[in-house]
Amino acid sequence: EGIEEREKIELLCGNFVFAEVKFSEKDKSFDDEWYYYELLGLRVFNLNGKRYLGKVCDVLDTPEYSLLVVRGEGKEFYIPFVSRYIKSMSSQKKEIWLDYDFEEG
Repeated sequence: EGIEEREKIELLCGNFVFAEVKFSEKDKSFDDEWYYYELLGLRVFNLNGKRYLGKVCDVLDTPEYSLLVVRGEGKEFYIPFVSRYIKSMSSQKKEIWLDYDFEEG
């Protein structure tokens, strides 16, 4: 449970603290709010050629938008996390479908 006394909290300084995270049962789509940790591990597919690209291994912030770092099959892709490219997402299926022309982007 919670710790309410300052002295007990100070004893935790410098230590790893683990917190239980409860995941929502509701399926999330692109329009929902996503935390970065929820994106990690999602499988990424491209509608162009219907091919599997890999899994989201990181999210990078840029001044303009976030980038999904996708690794798979010995390659790494940086996909802008914007509706122009992300066509569908599902937290329950753990996948992202995008329409991204790698020659253009």
